[in-house]
Amino acid sequence: MNSPARVGVALIAGLVLMACGSPSPTAIVSSTASATRSAVPSHPATSLTDPCSQSEPAPQFARSAPSTRSLALVNLKGSNDFVVRDITDINHPSTVSSLGNQVAYSAQFVSATELSDALGTQGLFRMTLNGSQRTLVAACGTQLFAWSPDGTDAAYLSGSQDPQVEQLHIVSRGRDSVVDSIRTPIVGGFGCENRTSCESWSFRLMYSPTGAYISLVQSPGTGLRIWTSDGKLLKTVDSWLATMPVWSGNSFYWRDEKGVEMWRDGAQSSVLPGVSWLNPHASPAGGAIVYHVRDADHTTSHVFLLDTATGRTREIAQSRSYPSFLTSRYLWFLGERPCAASEQCMDPTVESGTAYIYDLQTAAQSQSIITRVYDVWPHPA
Repeated sequence: MNSPARVGVALIAGLVLMACGSPSPTAIVSSTASATRSAVPSHPATSLTDPCSQSEPAPQFARSAPSTRSLALVNLKGSNDFVVRDITDINHPSTVSSLGNQVAYSAQFVSATELSDALGTQGLFRMTLNGSQRTLVAACGTQLFAWSPDGTDAAYLSGSQDPQVEQLHIVSRGRDSVVDSIRTPIVGGFGCENRTSCESWSFRLMYSPTGAYISLVQSPGTGLRIWTSDGKLLKTVDSWLATMPVWSGNSFYWRDEKGVEMWRDGAQSSVLPGVSWLNPHASPAGGAIVYHVRDADHTTSHVFLLDTATGRTREIAQSRSYPSFLTSRYLWFLGERPCAASEQCMDPTVESGTAYIYDLQTAAQSQSIITRVYDVWPHPA
């Protein structure tokens, strides 16, 4: 999910190659100014034998058990701790666990009982919701990773001995295997110091909701790739303008210079010509994508909902940004307001300090104590 935090982590993940958090996106990238001067991912140190390029044994995981729970990995007002909230009953939410700083912006649910994250130089882990039990999945795992919908397989990017080559790994059936290599351009000379300059950046590795495909978007960077779940390359778009991706069903959506495009079963088509969407997030029930767009000069933000069956959109709210589905019925988003002349802001609008939950059935809007959303369970369908 691409909340402001998720955007920041995705950026950092792509740059340090290990994806999205607590201060505003501007604060996140400003705190890593030296890293954001270049879009070239750094790579783990490798020996002459380059162990991260070898096929290695890995844990094998059973299918995740079905669950009717709705969970969200969030920050709550007054704290930067990572918290798992049970929002099955949105009117009576409860805290399942407070993880403190045991996870980072890239953490995501594997199931209704487990999380996953790549921790520093330790590799990719799975863990219980409170972090008390951890399983190392891949020592070379980085924070650009994804899990298959059934929780059995993982995909992640790692570096290699060649600083311009990244490697796609798939962990499946007890093996960690390199299935493809991606040549990365050497770029630099720009940064991401405020929202306006970096809001369209996107670094995301994802499985499709059916588990049939794996997608990668790195913008700026390598552009777009789509593989089968076993690593066969199906589509390549070598353009930094391919950004803001999301899966809904077996359809993959992204934004480029022409608007919003869709790939399905090998065919590409235009969905929203001329629309520069931001932070798209698909419903866990399928059939809908929420996103925001900005007026000219990156000013007022508007939240829209796309019906993927009809292609029609409707505006949900304005002066709101970074929407996410909490459940198939409820949206979460941030409030925004114009920057006052006396504030000397870096952007035309700023966060208002208030977040909201919106009921798609009744159109009722209420204030929320959630200040950032990193991931929700179940994932988009």
